[in-house]
Amino acid sequence: MPFSWTNETTWSGRPIVVAHRGCSVAAPENTLAAFALAIDSGADAIELDVRCTADGKVVVIHDATLRRTTTGRGRIGAISYAAIKECSAGKGFGGRYKNEHVPLLTEVFDCILGQANPIGINIEIKESPRTTHTDVVEECLRIIRRYRAERIVMISSFHHPYIRRAKQREPRITTGVLRHGLRHLHPNPAGIAANAGASYFLCSKSALSRGLVQKVHEQDVRTGVYTVNNVRSLPRLVRAGVDLIFTDDPAKIGAALRKMHR
Repeated sequence: MPFSWTNETTWSGRPIVVAHRGCSVAAPENTLAAFALAIDSGADAIELDVRCTADGKVVVIHDATLRRTTTGRGRIGAISYAAIKECSAGKGFGGRYKNEHVPLLTEVFDCILGQANPIGINIEIKESPRTTHTDVVEECLRIIRRYRAERIVMISSFHHPYIRRAKQREPRITTGVLRHGLRHLHPNPAGIAANAGASYFLCSKSALSRGLVQKVHEQDVRTGVYTVNNVRSLPRLVRAGVDLIFTDDPAKIGAALRKMHR
């Protein structure tokens, strides 16, 4: 069946597996190679991070600067896309992926939507509202509409005003609110999601509990947990009733979940 973040046919009695920054255990995070490997691994969806360049292009990269994941230097918002594309995004993989570049969001859409059965896409907006001069929400929505991908996309962010705005501007889009660790959690996590118009509450595995999932589900909100790379974590998360599992290793986690649900 076609993927949908909200349609029950997407679920098969197990949490859905979301490849965190692609299959980032085996290829450089947030690259086309990592997303292609995620597809090959059988992931249900991919997660990616977006920021805007100095010339307003939406690029797929986690950090505010190029230093950690590329051979370049400088802040994403202060550099043109042409300059960013000259950097290798294969850093840390011994030259195997030296030709990988920081992709545009449109390039990822071409990769995913070029498949016979496209998997889901979770776009996490990393850009802080204080540091960007580009309307990142509107740019993402423009690209989603251009590709007619409303059904398979979820927009998420730690910046909840982005989520409210995305849902107001495009009600067909699924949205999710991200929250940090346990000490920062609100006593009513579903209320946080509801206030932002979100369908998902996404948190770290240390924050997730059966009680939290129950509270969220009672208010018709789904839950997602990040970042799960150890198979030993899965029984607790499955018993808690989590809906999405974000992982750097979708092949391993997906195989373990399928084995548990046979």
